Amino acid sequence: MLRRLPLWRRRANDGTASTGKQSLARLAVSEDLDGSKAYAVPCSIMSNISSDDVRAEVKKFWDFLSRKLKSQFAEMYLSSATVFAADARRMEPARLMLVRRERELLGPASSVAAKLGPIDVQPLGADLAIASYPFHLSITRTRASGKRYQSEVPSGRVTQVFRRDEKGVLRIIHEHMSSAEPVSTKELPPTDPLKHV
Repeated sequence: MLRRLPLWRRRANDGTASTGKQSLARLAVSEDLDGSKAYAVPCSIMSNISSDDVRAEVKKFWDFLSRKLKSQFAEMYLSSATVFAADARRMEPARLMLVRRERELLGPASSVAAKLGPIDVQPLGADLAIASYPFHLSITRTRASGKRYQSEVPSGRVTQVFRRDEKGVLRIIHEHMSSAEPVSTKELPPTDPLKHV
């Protein structure tokens, strides 16, 4: 007697058994009624991303930025990541944003201090998660002209999408920052000392 196979089973010889994506799943092999092999229920290769893991990455992100750890901060992003900065009108590749942040925020005459609110995490499987949270940001930045500005972002909010890379490390694939209130910015006199929060 013949038995109809469920849709989620794939025969070994039909060319669809392998997804080609390592992080999705490994398909378990079982014997069918006629003795041929069939691919059955997927079993996960990696455990799902935990909320605690994502929160730890968010805290590392701000720690690296405030301590001006350039290489560690840059490594938080995948090479293909995109960013909407709080003061930007359009999305840009993370590599361009990193050049600007390094020049304006990570130099010796600049400073960054952030206070984070509760970090909400939405795990989306074994290799993807979204972190959303509010923040208060105080920045002293130096422009290419040499002029320095003090900015306060009192009600910032950020959404960061984290994805595991090929080594299993969580990295940012997309980031969107904005402010619920206007950002206050003032130019600092050349001799004004840095203000830290």
